[in-house]
Amino acid sequence: MADGPRPPADDLRLDAVERQLLDSVEESLSQGLKLQDWWSEVDDDDAYAERFALSTTFSRPDSSFGFFCVARINGVDLPVMGNVQEQFYDRPKTPVSRRPGDDTASLHELSALWMRDQVREFVLRYFMRVSDFSLPEAVDENAPEVPPALRPLAWTQAPRKRSGGFGYEQLFYKDLDGRIGRFSGADRFAIVDLRDLPERYAWIVLRVEIFDFNFQVAPFGDSYPYAVMPYPETSYLVLSPDFVVDIESREPGELGRYGFGYAFLPSPGAEESVLAYGPGRFDVAFQRFEFQVRTGGEVISRMAFAANRPKQVMNLSLDPVHWARQAAGFVADGANRFLSPFDRVPRPRRVDLVDLYVRGANLMTGGLAGRRLGVTKKQLEKDFLQKHFLQHYNVVTGSLITWRQIADWLERDALPPWVETGISS
Repeated sequence: MADGPRPPADDLRLDAVERQLLDSVEESLSQGLKLQDWWSEVDDDDAYAERFALSTTFSRPDSSFGFFCVARINGVDLPVMGNVQEQFYDRPKTPVSRRPGDDTASLHELSALWMRDQVREFVLRYFMRVSDFSLPEAVDENAPEVPPALRPLAWTQAPRKRSGGFGYEQLFYKDLDGRIGRFSGADRFAIVDLRDLPERYAWIVLRVEIFDFNFQVAPFGDSYPYAVMPYPETSYLVLSPDFVVDIESREPGELGRYGFGYAFLPSPGAEESVLAYGPGRFDVAFQRFEFQVRTGGEVISRMAFAANRPKQVMNLSLDPVHWARQAAGFVADGANRFLSPFDRVPRPRRVDLVDLYVRGANLMTGGLAGRRLGVTKKQLEKDFLQKHFLQHYNVVTGSLITWRQIADWLERDALPPWVETGISS
C-alpha cells in the first residue's frame, strides 16, 4: 500500500450541502472527461473552429490562445470556449566541465534525467500542496493605531494578508471498492500523491480557493465608473486517475510529461447566486496542467481549459419575495410563514442585466456599439478567458519560487514541514 493518509469510510453524516455536492460528482466527472477527450483530439489536429490571441509577451518563449468551438458530447452539440497556454518553466543550472577527455554529453544527459525525476516528484506529489502563496505588503512599523471607523480616511493602513495562486483542500474520496469517505483534520491539505490514485481511489473531491478572481464590466470604458463583480473564491473539483499524466519518453525530444487535471463541480446553492457563469456555475468544464521535460532538461508548462459558453452572465432576481427571504436570512420562522402564501403568486423571472445592456446598447446604436466598441457577449467571453489565463499564469509563475527553494525534492526527510502538510506556518 502506498504511503499517505487513508481516512475511514464509515458513516459520513453528510449535511444537505455536502450531499448535493456528492450527488453531482459522477455526472460532472463523466462529462468533464469527455470534454477533455474531445479537446485532446482537436488540439492534436489544431482543428479549432475559431482561435484568437489572449496575451503578448516579450523576450519570453510563452504562447497562449483562446478558442471557440462546438464539442459533440453524448451526441449533443455543445458550444464551448477555452484557452491553451504554454510557458517556459525552468532549466538546469549545472556547470558542464570543459576539460579535455570529459564526456560533456553524458553530463548533460545526467542533468536532464535528474531534472525529469525532480519535476515528476514535485508536480505529482507537491504542486497542489504548495500552489498558494502570500503577496508582499508594505509595512510601516511606526504607523499609529487607527480606529476602524477612521480607517477609510487614514493614509496609513494596517497590513492585511493578500494571497495569490490557488489553495487546494481535499474533502471526500471514493475508493476502489465504491466506498465514499471523508478526509479530515490536517489530511485535508496534504493532497494525495497523484501517482497513488489508480491504486487507491476512483476519485477525490477538492475545494479550491481562487484568490483575487474579479470580473470587471466597464460600460463606458476604464476611464469612467465601472463595476467589479467579485467571483466566489471557492470552487469544487473532482479529480480521477484519468486526469493524471505520468509519462516517460512520450516522443522524440522529451524525457517525460507529468501533470493532472480535474472537472468542475456545480457549487451547492449556485442557482440562487446573482452570477450565472464562472467557477461553480459551468454546465461542463475541465482544467489541465502538464509539465514537459525536454531532453536538454528544459521544463515547459502547458495548461488547457474548456467549458460551455455562457447562456447568461448574471442571474438577477426581480422577485420581491425572494429579496425579503434573503433579507430575513432564512432564520426567522415567522418571516418565512408570513411570506409562504406569496409562493403561489406568479413571480417575476430572473434577468441578465449584462445581456440587457448589450442588447440595448446595440439596439440604440444600430449595432455600432458591437462593431466599433466591442459591446458584445463574445467580447465578455474573451475577457473571461483572459482573466482565466492570467490566474493560471500567476499560479505557475508563483510556484516556481517554491520549486527552486528545495535542493532535492526526492529527499523527503529534508523537506520543510509545510511542504509535506500543505499548511504554511
